[in-house]
Amino acid sequence: MKLALSIFILLSVQKECNQASDLHFINATSQDWSGGAAGSHGSYYKIYFLMKENPDFKFDSLWVEGRRFAVNVMKSPKTTDTLMLLVNDSRGMLDPTTRKEVLNSVEAKPPIENKGGGTLGYFYQGQRKYFSIPEWKKLKPLAYP
Repeated sequence: MKLALSIFILLSVQKECNQASDLHFINATSQDWSGGAAGSHGSYYKIYFLMKENPDFKFDSLWVEGRRFAVNVMKSPKTTDTLMLLVNDSRGMLDPTTRKEVLNSVEAKPPIENKGGGTLGYFYQGQRKYFSIPEWKKLKPLAYP
């Protein structure tokens, strides 16, 4: 009886652990950039997970510093075990027809409390979820000609 109870507990604990961690976070980087066009600058935000591209996951939003951005999944030309998400926070870019600044973010409060670097929003098997990014590893800035 004790053996059966022990096996049941071990199996149920393993199931809960797997459900709690859908994503296997590797790291997150931020890299400021400037150039290309006069006055243009911004930051690249990259998030890495240990997983192959999976249709069960749909990444859609990143909240950083009070702004919400759309997320791009970077497809690798070869099969890898690392998934990279990219956000380009571009500022100072002008629309050539209107000469007004092109905004790729909106001011928005994150949906969950996060004391770290940001909040990633995604859907897993149709269910809305959020992932707190603990911090951004700052990379050396890029200067485009």
